[in-house]
Amino acid sequence: MNLDEEIKKAKSICITGHINPDGDCVGSNLGMYNYILNMYNDKEVDVYLQKPNIKFSFLKGFENIISMNCNNKNYDLCILLDSSSMDRTGEFEKYLRNATTLIILDHHKTNNITSKYAIIKEDASSTCEVCFDLMNKQYINKFVAECLYLGIIHDTGVFRFKTTSPHTMEIASFLMQKDIDFNYIQEETFYTKTFYQQIVTGFCLQRLKRYYDNKVVYTYLTLKEQADFHVGKKDIDNIIAYIRETKGIKCAIFAYEITRGEYKVSLRSNDDNLDVSEVCLNFKGGGHKLAAGGNIKAQSEEIIEILLQEIKKQI
Repeated sequence: MNLDEEIKKAKSICITGHINPDGDCVGSNLGMYNYILNMYNDKEVDVYLQKPNIKFSFLKGFENIISMNCNNKNYDLCILLDSSSMDRTGEFEKYLRNATTLIILDHHKTNNITSKYAIIKEDASSTCEVCFDLMNKQYINKFVAECLYLGIIHDTGVFRFKTTSPHTMEIASFLMQKDIDFNYIQEETFYTKTFYQQIVTGFCLQRLKRYYDNKVVYTYLTLKEQADFHVGKKDIDNIIAYIRETKGIKCAIFAYEITRGEYKVSLRSNDDNLDVSEVCLNFKGGGHKLAAGGNIKAQSEEIIEILLQEIKKQI
């Protein structure tokens, strides 16, 4: 597939990604948005995403993201980024289904969407890496580079995760040469935490328990506790990164309540023999071999037992 040729043919283009957009989703969406406008300033280009975290607001085009009051427009081209299934796009799914041409760029092994123009690279560090490889490098300016760099550092844990390859580092080097403030992007979007984020993280760490011969650690957060700590889902997405660093474990699990009696669960594997994406497929989710998520309707104390049944099948 020639990305630039498909962009050239389309008069109207929409770009979208998964619900609860993370750094890679926001970065790839706005990176593609700025890339297209850098090539063609007369194109009609819209980005549809649930309202992203305000910490990403420095990215060019952030203020143009459409998050509500969606129209019923039909587009010549829809580019779906970083979403492994149609329903993961929420209310924006209609744009995928009604577009004349659908391009899918992703790196999730559990991607189940069929399209003539689908490029799924499971070994890529991020969807931003997939996008970079398809882009004409002369049109990657500072604004595109900021977006792609942000997505890469968020999905690699600032180059710490196993998905980081020599090619990933080559891309990062290219992007850094576009005069981006890479230190600001790392510090302000990945490392810096609010007071309440620090407090709630400490609370969850105190609640941390070990299971299955100390191979699995688990903690959780209820809706009431989220309210008590003045945090929302955008404030607690990095807690799983803390607990996966526990020495000697094979799997880390963090669950937080999203509606009464239903939890969003995030799993991280430190063992190549444990594919957590396979675990999460049983719970309306998916992701990567070493990082995945899903939803479970159960009480907090029941969640760990439900997940352990699936984990034990592999280890």
